[in-house]
Amino acid sequence: MSKFRKQIAAGSIFLAAASLAAPASASVTVDFTFTSTLGQPGTITGKLVFLITGTGVAASEIYVLTAPAGTVSDATFGTNYLAGTPTVDTNSFTLAADGTVTAADLEVFNTGKSDFLNLNSSLNGHANLVSRPTGPDLYAYNLGGFAGATYTVGTAAVGGVPEPATWTMMIVGLGAVGYAMRRRRSTVGYAR
Repeated sequence: MSKFRKQIAAGSIFLAAASLAAPASASVTVDFTFTSTLGQPGTITGKLVFLITGTGVAASEIYVLTAPAGTVSDATFGTNYLAGTPTVDTNSFTLAADGTVTAADLEVFNTGKSDFLNLNSSLNGHANLVSRPTGPDLYAYNLGGFAGATYTVGTAAVGGVPEPATWTMMIVGLGAVGYAMRRRRSTVGYAR
């Protein structure tokens, strides 16, 4: 077996093993909603993104999508609360494999935008809360605890990333095409 063939075989085996050892992790997106019964009236909606499921898992991305006027800075809407340098006091959820949230405990302060978001925060009387403490203190919250918010499996926040097995098949296929092209011999015809 030629050196080139050995390299192709070794590379194919390595890629196949790597794709089996590292299965793709699908993110789970959960939409949350709660209605303010204290402070500014209105409905707060947002999105949580999780990379794994289980007990005591942390959200990897947190977004507020709607809130009563003034309770969240305009720059916060649609941006990840965990981007930059946030202060996270608690970020713990129990998440079933199908995306069902059965427990929540979140308290995060987005220092860049001076906005708070709490979901059933054990540090804040089990409140569901958004607030903007800069300038006049504006709050929208309820003290309903976990039952005071609704969690539903949402749409994926990020999509279109191929699984490792797909990458492996593509790379092996390109290697096979390259091997076939290298192996092809050109024949020269002579005039008689």
